[in-house]
Amino acid sequence: MKSLTLLLITFTYLLTSCATNIKHNGTSINKADAKEILLLGTFHYNNPGADAVKHDVLDVMTDDGQKQLEKLADKIVKYNPSKIFVEWNLSEQDKLDKLYQKYLNGTYFDDEKLNDFYRKNEIFQLGFRIAKKLGHSKIYGVDYSNVEMDFEAMIKSISDAKQQDLQEKLNLTLEEMSKNMSEKMATMSLEELYIDGNKPEEVAANIELYNEISVKAGRLENTTGATMVSQWYKRNLLIWSSIQKIVDENDKKIIVLFGGGHTAILDQIVRYNRNWKTADLRKVLNDNYVNVDF
Repeated sequence: MKSLTLLLITFTYLLTSCATNIKHNGTSINKADAKEILLLGTFHYNNPGADAVKHDVLDVMTDDGQKQLEKLADKIVKYNPSKIFVEWNLSEQDKLDKLYQKYLNGTYFDDEKLNDFYRKNEIFQLGFRIAKKLGHSKIYGVDYSNVEMDFEAMIKSISDAKQQDLQEKLNLTLEEMSKNMSEKMATMSLEELYIDGNKPEEVAANIELYNEISVKAGRLENTTGATMVSQWYKRNLLIWSSIQKIVDENDKKIIVLFGGGHTAILDQIVRYNRNWKTADLRKVLNDNYVNVDF
């Protein structure tokens, strides 16, 4: 019993001590020696329609699309990360290894059995491209897509609670996000899309969809909305956990190539982690990034 009491006292002290060094704006955290992560929030090139936000998509298989990818990859390569993490299930790393080996051998796109996902998705079009240019022998899948998020149940809870204003806000938000993304696809280059999609306003919009709208779904005693959001956070915490377990003391800079909804949550996590800091994508792509030698 004494041991348990001592453990609780020690744990409480650690929490209190850490909290005194962290302020809401993050300015009190000393990150001078922190490792660096480039959060490359992306749209899905193959546009599978699985996301809540639907939009037209840039065709990366055209000659122009491939040229833009080459230009984008060459700029990101200068960041020189030691590892690249992508939106692929952790449990299927062996399959990803085989696909990447075919890519390294130059035989990947010769496989006529490859469907639209394997030909167009950003994992293979951008992630593989960057990794090969850097001479990486491996690219890491750290996703947990088997985490259940019941979006339909959340919508039903809004309907059952007759939350008309919330329903209209959700519909309007999704419609505006879809419309804006389609318009940007039609007018922006691939590089511009990444700069725009990763700016603070877009990251905040991703967070707001969950923390300002979804959590309010249902009557007071109904936790469907909050439960759905917690599952989203759970998935991204599992992703972050895997990244932390894979990196080692030699990894000073890494890239995480995931959908923008994921990187928005990861940005929150990194913001208050004294051991990690985020790289400025705009500076990386505009050649203003200072490549620090650790």
